[in-house]
This record gives sequence, C-alpha cells and structure tokens, in this order.
Amino acid sequence: MRIALTHDYLREYGGAERVLEALHELYPEAPVFVAFVDRQAMGIHWDKFADWDIRESWITKIPFYKKLFSPLRVLAPQFFGRFDMSDYDVIISSSNMYFAKAIKKSKDAVHISYCHTPPRALYGYNTMTDWKKNPIIRVVGTLINHYLRVVDYYVSQKVDVFVANSQEVQRRIKKFYRRESVVIYPPVGGSISDNGLWITNKDSHSSKPKAQSYYLYIGRLAYAKHPELAVQVANKLGFNLKLAGTGGMFDKLQDIAGDTVELLGSVTDEELDDLYRGAKALLYPVEDEDFGIVPVEAMMHGVPVIAHYSGGPKETVIGQNVKVQSSNVKSMSKSKFEIYHLTLISVLIIYSTCFLKYWNNYLNDYPAKYAHEWQYGYEHVISKLNSTIAQYPNSQIYFTREQGRPAMYYWFYNQTYPKLVQAVDATAKQDQGEYLEFENVKFVRTINEVPADQPAIVVYRDGELPGGEVVGEVMGLNGEVEFKIAVIRL
Repeated sequence: MRIALTHDYLREYGGAERVLEALHELYPEAPVFVAFVDRQAMGIHWDKFADWDIRESWITKIPFYKKLFSPLRVLAPQFFGRFDMSDYDVIISSSNMYFAKAIKKSKDAVHISYCHTPPRALYGYNTMTDWKKNPIIRVVGTLINHYLRVVDYYVSQKVDVFVANSQEVQRRIKKFYRRESVVIYPPVGGSISDNGLWITNKDSHSSKPKAQSYYLYIGRLAYAKHPELAVQVANKLGFNLKLAGTGGMFDKLQDIAGDTVELLGSVTDEELDDLYRGAKALLYPVEDEDFGIVPVEAMMHGVPVIAHYSGGPKETVIGQNVKVQSSNVKSMSKSKFEIYHLTLISVLIIYSTCFLKYWNNYLNDYPAKYAHEWQYGYEHVISKLNSTIAQYPNSQIYFTREQGRPAMYYWFYNQTYPKLVQAVDATAKQDQGEYLEFENVKFVRTINEVPADQPAIVVYRDGELPGGEVVGEVMGLNGEVEFKIAVIRL
C-alpha cells in the first residue's frame, strides 16, 4: 500500500508541523507534498525535516513566492490540485489554511484529512496577521475570502474521512462543511525522566527542578496568538516573562517589551525543557485556539496554565481554573465601557430610525394619503382667512376644536414663525395641550368660548356664532360645508 502525506507548507514550526512529524514517523517512506518550503524561516527546526522526501508545488516558479505566499493563497487549491497522486492508495492531508486537502486522487484511493481547523481567515477567526487593518487589503481580502469559502466547501466534500484535532474543530467542520468527523488529539512529544519529571527530549542535559522565577509564553509570535497581551501584562504588573518563538510580531514585541520581558526566539527541545522547569506558569492568551499543544505540554511538565477561556484549552485546561475571557490588559473596564457605549449607540440608532420613520410619515406620507380628504379645504380656508384679515385687521382670530389641530398646522407652517409661539395657557394644559396660543391666534373648544365683546374672526364648522356674521364658507370634496368664517363687529 502506497501512502502519501500532504501539508500546507513548511515555513514555521508549530503544532501542525508536530503533527506532520508524527505522521511521518508512522510512515517514514511516504513522500510529503507541500506548497513550498522556506528553510531560512524554519530556522533551527529545519533539521527535523532535512532528510525527508519533500516535494514542492509550482508556486516555486512564481517570483518572490516566499514573500507573496499569503495573497497567493487564492491559487492554493491549484497548487495541490496539480500534484500527480494517481499512484497512491492512501493520502493523509495535514490541512489548515493552504488547501493541502485539495489534492486529486484516483477513484479507489482513500483521502483522510487531518484538519487542524477550517481556514481561520475564511470564517471570521483571528489570523496570523491583522490583515483587516489596511482598508485596501480588507476589501480585496474579503472578496478573495468569499471565493475561497466556496472553493473550500467544494474541496471538503471530496474528502473521504475527516479527522479533527479537537472537539472545537469538530464543531467547525460540522458547521462549515456539513461533514462528520472523528477527534484524534495531536501528539505531545516527550518522556518521563528518572525523577518523574516530563521532558520533551530524552537527551536533555538536565532534568532537575529549577527555581520558578518567571512566567512563560511559548508559540508563534503572530497576531492570532496575542503575544502582545502577555507582554503588556508583564509590563504593567512588573513580573518576569520569557517568550520563546518566532514570527512576524518579533520586532513589534521588542519595541514594547519592558525590562522584565525577554524574547528568546527559536529554542531547541533541550532549551524548552529548561524553560518549563523554571516557569511559574504558562501564559496562553490565544483566542479561539484550534487545539493548543503548548498548554498540554506545559501541564505535562507540571507548569500551571493561564489560558484564554475559548477554543481547545476549554477541553484540556480543566479543574481549578480562572476564566480569562477578554483579550485586553484592561479587560474588565474596557469591556464594560464598550458594552455601555455599544448599548447606548444601539438605542440611539433605534430611536433615530423610529423618529425618522414617524417624522416622514407625519409630514409626508400622512398628508399625501389624506390630501383629497382635507388638504383641499384647508388651503382654501387659509386663502379666505387671509382676505378676511385684510378687511378686519384688528380682529382676534379663533379656531374651534373640530378644526383646531389641522388648522393649527396649516397656520403655523404657512403664516406663523416659531418665535411667535407663546406659552400654553392653563385651560389648554388641562386639555392635553392640544391648543397652542399664538400671537394673534387662539384655539377654543367651541364657539361659545369666543368672547362677544371684542372684534373677532372665527373659523368653525358646527353651530351658529352668537353675534357673528358668516362672511365665507368652504365646501369639502363631499359637497358639505367644512368651514365657516364669521366676524364679530363692534
């Protein structure tokens, strides 16, 4: 039976590469198909893979591919799809973001995909770089991700068996691929020393306990791992912190590191054992980690773990624990601050939307809807009212209750400026403030409230005005009298 292994690429050394090592240990004669190899970036860890049968894809024909591998991921399915896998009976892919599972097999072959996670960038999880920070890259990346999500789903349907590295990833496979999977946790290398301590490498020079004098961070120095949080906490609280690992954030972390923080870069397995033996605790601020070999490795060395309460560590860091759920030094204060302001903004948006909808309906939709029913009459009554005022300029103007509210609107918006609005009188307040008093306009309930001892112009509909003389009428569209305009002369 001929077996082949596929892996995204060999550029850094982390949990996925440890899984690949374990697979290669099981099948040492199997060739390993990768998109590309960056020996320099692998650093001291390249020695682990130097004598393997590694076969690279046609990405190596593209200039500067080692620098452009991230945007070139749009072609990643083609990189693996071009490999000739027709001679292999079993293909085991170690897949994450670069579509190592996109290989094309023969009809009778079996493809087993060990899925570290569906590509994080495609499904909203933190990635190794903060690519959304640049607006241009964010727009282009979003479009590419949409395309790759479709491709990723299509490719996932061709896998025969999915193996997830944790229950967290198993849920993601079910959610994004609609596929079942089995969970096989990644291997954690090491052995028990003579004095009962766990050591990563049996050739470690020392297996004796050391004084616990510092906190430890181990892993890639990348955005998704949040090493900056560990550094910021160490700076703020003043404790000793050692960071072991390499990545794109190395220079940035050096710039912000205080006197108690030490960046070690790549370390050997022997050095890693020494680091574990002297550590008070491991800081692991990774959010939504896929599995997380490092916390398991630390606990096997007897080192307590302080981990973000999400992803894989929820399955492995158990027992007495403190749930660190925020990825910020000022987690509690900032979270409360942000929740308060987000709530306030949401309420304001909702109220503003409702107000604008109401305002548009009240001033536009409602008048338009009922224009034929009342607008015609009011336009004419205002015209006749203006001519009557011209004839009787010293008269007080009254509107009665049945015509008060619409008439007030028309009078106010056509004739009266807001500065002329006076305070509502006591009677109007008792009547829920329906009738405002303007400089020369008053609103009354009935014509009986119109005083007969002063000149007045009265707009009303029902009844007869005592001492008044009707000087004009306005007919509604129904043919009935809608307005009467009367004057009281002295």
